[in-house]
Parts: sequence; C-alpha cells; structure tokens
Amino acid sequence: MKTTNWTAQEIEARQEELADYFESIDPSQMDKIPVSEGYLRWAVKDAATAPTTAAQRRELDKAAIRALREGSSPERVAQIMGVAIEEVEQRYVPVR
Repeated sequence: MKTTNWTAQEIEARQEELADYFESIDPSQMDKIPVSEGYLRWAVKDAATAPTTAAQRRELDKAAIRALREGSSPERVAQIMGVAIEEVEQRYVPVR
C-alpha cells in the first residue's frame, strides 16, 4: 500500500481495520516482540483510534526511529505502520 502522511480522516477511515489488527496479536507472543516494535505498535494504534494530533504524530515518529535504531528493518517498520517501505526509507532511514 503506497501512502504519504495520513490525515486524521484517513486514519479514522481505517481505525476499525487497524484496531482489529492490533487486537488480534497473540499475548503469548508478546515476549518475542522487541520492546521498540511494541512501542511502535502502540503509537500506531493510538494514532488510529482518534483524530491524530501533532503530539501523536511526534510519538509515532519517535517510535519508528527507535525501532529502526534498535534493529528493526525498514520493511518491518512499514508493515507495522501500514505504509509503503519507500515512505519509511524516505522519512526515517537517514536517522539510523
């Protein structure tokens, strides 16, 4: 899926889909997920369940940067965020 920065309306339109995805995660697998990826999932879910504020966008950016710095691939970060790999590479990879 090719996207750019999501607007509040785009996130609201997908909120049920994104919430279902995060609620489907098996809790027994949580100890196998890196903390930085868990933080990123939380930030994505937070941004998806309400109109996105500037503070939520900053939190999402911080979470993506942290996940990349701690070893998550751009492909993995894109998958968690529900965006194209190219968007992650353009927006975050230079900070590694």
